[in-house]
Amino acid sequence: MPTNKHIFPSAILGFASLIFVGFLSACSGDSSSNSNNEPESGFQNTDPSATLNYTHVWDGSIATAFASGTGTKVDPYLIADPEQLAFLAQEVNGGESFDGQYFKLTQDIVLNTSDAKSWGSSAPAHSWLIIGNAQYSWFEGIFDGNGYTISGAYVNEPEAQFVGLFGSANDAVLKNIKVVNSYFEGNMFVAGIVGDVQYSTVDSCTNEAIVVGHYTQVGGIAGESSLTTISNGINKGSVTGDGQVGGIVGNNGISGNVIFCTNSGSVLSEEGSSVGSIVGYHNQMFGGEITNCTDTSNSGLLLVGNGYTPSSSSLSDVLSSSSFVEEVLSSSSAIDTEMSSSSASGVITLNCNGMIITVESIEEIDPSCTVVE
Repeated sequence: MPTNKHIFPSAILGFASLIFVGFLSACSGDSSSNSNNEPESGFQNTDPSATLNYTHVWDGSIATAFASGTGTKVDPYLIADPEQLAFLAQEVNGGESFDGQYFKLTQDIVLNTSDAKSWGSSAPAHSWLIIGNAQYSWFEGIFDGNGYTISGAYVNEPEAQFVGLFGSANDAVLKNIKVVNSYFEGNMFVAGIVGDVQYSTVDSCTNEAIVVGHYTQVGGIAGESSLTTISNGINKGSVTGDGQVGGIVGNNGISGNVIFCTNSGSVLSEEGSSVGSIVGYHNQMFGGEITNCTDTSNSGLLLVGNGYTPSSSSLSDVLSSSSFVEEVLSSSSAIDTEMSSSSASGVITLNCNGMIITVESIEEIDPSCTVVE
């Protein structure tokens, strides 16, 4: 079992100073501390017969390896069919967190066909395994959906926690993931992308799934998010729960940031408590920022359900906030950038829309920023 690094808001109110230090260290880039791009675990990809360019409807089976790759940044594990995605779920749920290792989709993934709107009463052929299906069986790698869609994911477990494409992610990067025509039903920590996420970056992810939670912390992108920045997220799916229900995040917990996100889906709280078109409940005592988010659903809901007023800052204003510099640069539609000779000391000078800032050890920066030689 991976080392227990997971922290929940109910357990850490007495450790605010430690949380703050952890938050700063968590926002320093890709989550991987391995500068040589070598996998940190003993996992080996050993199936030479796996092929790319292969798309079909999942038959419920599980592959024995990924299509190719060694899990490094330059040679990520490639996932080319539903069976290989199920293999990732099986390995994570079995205790392999893939700490600091890289994954990339190479094809659209189809897990079930037919219309997900009927799946609440009539199940499709196969239930999704959930990547990280328990509190301490989490994903800790870097997963790039690469612009492809994942469709047909189905989970209907009304008593379950940690429900979504990913159930639990810790010290991870989830980016460019698009979930469509899918159905996720659980109890709490329920979402289309990730049920519960800690110490992570979630960037440019889209949910078009139906999300149903029978308790709290239910969202389109994340059910609960702490010490995490969610940026450029889009929710078009319907999200329903009892309380702490949001189009993007249900519970934006300890030092959670939500920036440049949009909701156009329906958001409903069956109990009418802490429901927002962007965030259901925002932790205002230890919370981060909710900035430049919009709702186009015409629902009449507040952006944030418990009274917090989000800001509408320019990118330069956001970047000038010391608590935001590294999160924005490491998560907003990032592009890989080689370290220049001028940054050999570990300090990088950036020009972001005319504002000069310096950051340390950032490997992925916002496209609007350029490295100052």
